[in-house]
Amino acid sequence: KLKVETTSGDIEIRELELSNNSSIKAISGDIRVGKINDIYVYAHTTSGDVSIDENNRKSDIELKINTTSGDIEVEK
Repeated sequence: KLKVETTSGDIEIRELELSNNSSIKAISGDIRVGKINDIYVYAHTTSGDVSIDENNRKSDIELKINTTSGDIEVEK
């Protein structure tokens, strides 16, 4: 299980393969995740843009990404 949090600052993960539900959270900052395996990504931002290349809603594994102020980008 992966759990990443920051209060102020960007989070960048270049490659990610998950086998359990996980979460990434930023209060103020952008979140970028690249080369992710075939999972479901739930992404929410209060102020910012969300971009997800592909999303497997039927996956048993979920990655929750939240930011209060910042953009979220997930690439396959």
